[in-house]
Amino acid sequence: MQHTNVNKINYILFIVAALAIMHFTRNVTIRPDGDDQYFINLLSSNDVWGILKARYLTWSGRLGVEFALLHTIKLSYFWIIAIPACVFVTCYSMVVITCEKVNVGFALILAVLLFTLMKSSVIDDAVLWVTGFYNYLLPAAIATLTLAICLKSGRYIGIAKIVPLIAPFIYAYSEQIALATILALLVIFVFSKECHKSLCLMSLIVTIVNFMVCYLSPGSTERAQTEAWFAFPDYLTLNIFQKATLGVYLLHTHLSDVTNTPYLIFLVTCLVTGLISFRKDALTLIACGLVALQVAVMLYLYKYAENNMLSFSPERFTSVKTYMFVLIDLVSFFSALYISAKCFDNNYLTATALVIGALSVVAMGLSPTVFSSGTRTMFVFDLATTTSVLYMFAFKYRSSK
Repeated sequence: MQHTNVNKINYILFIVAALAIMHFTRNVTIRPDGDDQYFINLLSSNDVWGILKARYLTWSGRLGVEFALLHTIKLSYFWIIAIPACVFVTCYSMVVITCEKVNVGFALILAVLLFTLMKSSVIDDAVLWVTGFYNYLLPAAIATLTLAICLKSGRYIGIAKIVPLIAPFIYAYSEQIALATILALLVIFVFSKECHKSLCLMSLIVTIVNFMVCYLSPGSTERAQTEAWFAFPDYLTLNIFQKATLGVYLLHTHLSDVTNTPYLIFLVTCLVTGLISFRKDALTLIACGLVALQVAVMLYLYKYAENNMLSFSPERFTSVKTYMFVLIDLVSFFSALYISAKCFDNNYLTATALVIGALSVVAMGLSPTVFSSGTRTMFVFDLATTTSVLYMFAFKYRSSK
């Protein structure tokens, strides 16, 4: 009887989560200018394969993503349904990965809440923009589903295990998501004792192959050179280390932003847990102090910073203030990772997820559009943060029972 009641509660909570997502994504429309209209105009020729070939050779290596986009962007009912569906799949997959032995319905509600608390500009361009959906949300949804199936294969019916072999033909053509998924699959394959090893390895190989097809395309090279000329003329003179520092600077603008609510929740959770659980541990107290400093810096920059110091621009890149705040960001970031690992049963899931998310942002330094891509490039990091917070709350829930 109790099991039946739990199932009924879960069904109700699933419906509530689905309705909340549908409400959240209800206003998605084709934007009258920009990439939405550009791709619709491209389809006037009705030669999808010709368009894909031309773009692969001259502008973009994103074959899988653009194949899906070109075949469905004119079908408004597709993305009206697919956008909320992908949000649901993403949130549910994060719950499967993190919330073992926890009420699935309540965990899903928390995941949806954290998802909707992402910075509005990230959501606007990665979820609620139709072209952004194809390039970010859709690949992220099937990538998180792939990770969930590989890590918790017993939770899915047999036919679902084909997803990790098919999904890379789409998500591997979104460079940030491909990189993050490759790293995650590698970690799962090497360190997880419960993963489906052969499925994980095959998915990893298929992902790498498709990612190389994307990354090494003639169009990607041509686009990098063209965009460098128009967006960042000095970019081609930078070495790999200098390009990486651009990515670190980009990460700094997000770590210092108090409107980055999932990360703020992560920091506060680490701080409170560290102070309660390890009051007598000197190293943990130091880490807590550094995390508290980061929270204070976030609040200061939001309220008092002049000239919008969190905006991302080349002019502020060499500022001494910028170096100081970047140092605080990075030290407090790794301090929070230390607390999360120490206070949550020495489990490194939170640290691994956030390091992979951070690397996906730093990798943007390898693109000449690092200053012009907008905050949608933080989407992977925000998903990693949400995953970490879900695990921390699930651990505390299990510990309290």
